[in-house]
Amino acid sequence: MRFNRFNFVFLLSWFFIATNLWAAPGDPQNPGECGAAFDPKAAAALGPAGKDPAPRPLGKLVRNVLGLSPQEVIIDSVVHIGRSTELKDYQIRETPAAFKDAATIIVVQEPNGLVSRNHLLLYPPDELMATYSVLDLKSKNGTFVNGIKIKASVRVPLNPGDVIDLGGVEVMGVKRGSVYASARFTFSPLPNSALKHFAIMVGQPGWNLRGVENDLDQLGAELRARRFEVESLQNGAATEASIIDRLTMARRVLTSDSLLVFYFSGHGTENGDLVIGSGGQTISLARIFAEMQGLRGQKLVILDGCYTAATLDTLQIPPRTNIIGHTEKGYEGGIGSMELPVRDPADADAADPFADPPIMGFMTRALVKQLSANPHRVDVNSLVAAVLADPRIQKRDIGIGYAAHTVIGLPSVMGDEWEAPVAPKPEPPEK
Repeated sequence: MRFNRFNFVFLLSWFFIATNLWAAPGDPQNPGECGAAFDPKAAAALGPAGKDPAPRPLGKLVRNVLGLSPQEVIIDSVVHIGRSTELKDYQIRETPAAFKDAATIIVVQEPNGLVSRNHLLLYPPDELMATYSVLDLKSKNGTFVNGIKIKASVRVPLNPGDVIDLGGVEVMGVKRGSVYASARFTFSPLPNSALKHFAIMVGQPGWNLRGVENDLDQLGAELRARRFEVESLQNGAATEASIIDRLTMARRVLTSDSLLVFYFSGHGTENGDLVIGSGGQTISLARIFAEMQGLRGQKLVILDGCYTAATLDTLQIPPRTNIIGHTEKGYEGGIGSMELPVRDPADADAADPFADPPIMGFMTRALVKQLSANPHRVDVNSLVAAVLADPRIQKRDIGIGYAAHTVIGLPSVMGDEWEAPVAPKPEPPEK
């Protein structure tokens, strides 16, 4: 199957979502340049991250399919829904210019032939309408809102709980939307607080690493404090299938304003592959990046393993992605300054000779140190510069590779900085 100008993003049993590479919401998108070694001057030229930006208005579409669990996707921009990603101009209608602005394409696969190639557009709130709205693209079988057919080429506002049917059936001589014969979506607006950031953290100590668990625990705690939803895959759970599954599931909930952190702690091979699973299996960065190609939002890839950044100049980097890793061997060691729980001598596991002092990968420890000291929004380029200046990195001359293709700011530990502060009401004068 070929896709025209779109990257495959998300496949469900009845529809999939694609990212439109014509559109460039938020930070400038990079269509897939090769990676580059870290250049402090070039990175600094990208500018500071600033405050947490105001997110786009969010909405949710839930696909209701008889006999299946509801399937949902978060939307934040112009959305095209139809049975094709290809843009077709027909004599019977003029294709709206907004089609090329659609950041998300939902391709419906339904067997009844009621869905047109280019069926409808969903618009976020704008200067014309204060709510999400739907526009039928003169589809063959029409678009229905709450069972009533809407006029083609006219934007119709959507209210919470509205049901959108693509195509309809005759009911007592009147054509109406029907869950039995069409693609049906339920729309709901979402508050700003629904914006999600995610972290997929993979750790595999292999045959001799002792700090991997601390790496995931400490960095994961910093990310949770910054409102990330964190999922850890360690030891036997860190398989290629589980990693790809988490990336696939992220596609329907990430938005253009989301940030995905993919973190790895463990061994790397000299050709840059990551050693995962309990049997020494590997997964290539090319495989991971291929899954990331269609993801909305920004991506920060942190690879604390030997040679994990050694081959970045040969890889296609996903859009809006920055990567930090080791160009040579990485190191771990005891971190005496870390305040980690010390095992109780009465504990049966206290005989573990590596329980004290705490051990971490030096690169991860440098990242955690900087994040802990800076609870505000952190510019990733400045963060990498601080890692390079870390005494343990400097002392061992650890090679760090960094590919910076966009400006990424890790959210602050504080509240939602995009919410305007509410001025306190003046106290009434005392009587």
